[in-house]
Amino acid sequence: SSQYLNVAKRSGVEKLTPARALIAELVRRYWVLGMECSLLEIQKLAWFLERTIEKLPDTQNPLKLKFIAHTYGPYANRLGHLLNNLDGSYLHCNKRISDAGINDVIWFDQDRKDFLQAYLKTEAKEYSQVLEYTAELIDGFESPFGMELLATVDWLLSQEDVSPTLPAVREALKHWDGGADAAARKSRLFDDQSLS
Repeated sequence: SSQYLNVAKRSGVEKLTPARALIAELVRRYWVLGMECSLLEIQKLAWFLERTIEKLPDTQNPLKLKFIAHTYGPYANRLGHLLNNLDGSYLHCNKRISDAGINDVIWFDQDRKDFLQAYLKTEAKEYSQVLEYTAELIDGFESPFGMELLATVDWLLSQEDVSPTLPAVREALKHWDGGADAAARKSRLFDDQSLS
């Protein structure tokens, strides 16, 4: 029913896993910077988190999200399951996160900060470097536009072997795998100045 769609989830999963803790912590850190965090941005945070994990030797990937090129950049349907578990406990939205739109704001429950920090320092301590690298990677791009830009270009360079030149990236945007409308939107949205 429409009533169900507009009701925030009151309780979520309490037990943390490395994957849940990493996503919750990245959302928390994003808010600390004074930025609201939308579902679009969480998808991009997860993209960079997974990319960072994959680059570090001897670091297991607890996420395994299977990203694809989508309308707003790299997208993983599997992230929805992870967010649904965090919804109502560590993360909140004005509606159920599973019903949230790409621009709906999601926030971290500050009452859970100490517990999350303790978990990250003990059971998930092997990922502390991952969090730092991910934060450094997105530094200066913390906005829906910036995160989509950074993730889209990163996808083109890392997944489609596009040359890191403005003409090559510009051409690749015209053929973005997220569909013709997404390709046209990205070509309009990302001007030469933002791409260089």
